[in-house]
Amino acid sequence: MTNGSPWVAVSALIGLMATSAAHADYTTIDADPYAPGTDVSNVFEGVTLSHLTWASGTYQSTPVHSASCGGSGTNPFCNSLGLAHLGSFTVDNMTTVQTCLVDPRYAGCSSAAQHILELSFDTETDFIQFDATYRNNNPAVLAFDAAGNVVTLTTQVTYLLNFTGSNLFGHQLLTVTSATANIKRLWIAGDSARSSMVNIVHFQRPATTCPVEEPLE
Repeated sequence: MTNGSPWVAVSALIGLMATSAAHADYTTIDADPYAPGTDVSNVFEGVTLSHLTWASGTYQSTPVHSASCGGSGTNPFCNSLGLAHLGSFTVDNMTTVQTCLVDPRYAGCSSAAQHILELSFDTETDFIQFDATYRNNNPAVLAFDAAGNVVTLTTQVTYLLNFTGSNLFGHQLLTVTSATANIKRLWIAGDSARSSMVNIVHFQRPATTCPVEEPLE
């Protein structure tokens, strides 16, 4: 190095803290691309779908199959969900569902049909959004963390379409969030023994980090 140079050579670089750019990714569950009757339980990244039915004192799990919307013999209100849906689900109410988990002998466990759409996530999430039809009200939800504890949820309803006539179905978009990313399983069903058809679910996968390379010496 020459004295008087307009720049000063440094024998070592100052250590820099590596930074990470975090971003959230979303997965979309949509039955539309699949022919009616297709098993869609394990075709979407990061989630397993199940149809839970109460029988013999417990919830029994079976695969979820795509079902057609529109056409002869189907519910015309399903059309608002797209070409297909993930099934029709109904419970007496979510309070009964919770009670049956603790006390299968409760009278309500055998007096009402219980058909639930379960979303079981590979990794806990704090955001799920889905569209559904429901008669006179909104679908009910119940969430659990990885230990099986019930998660406190915040739900927001956006009304997309209201129907009139003898079958007062509505088409709603429901946003479900929790304070932390602790939702491992989400249950969805129409309550008051009224069915809800569900399709097009979005959920947030964990934020991923993209490490920035440190400058070379």
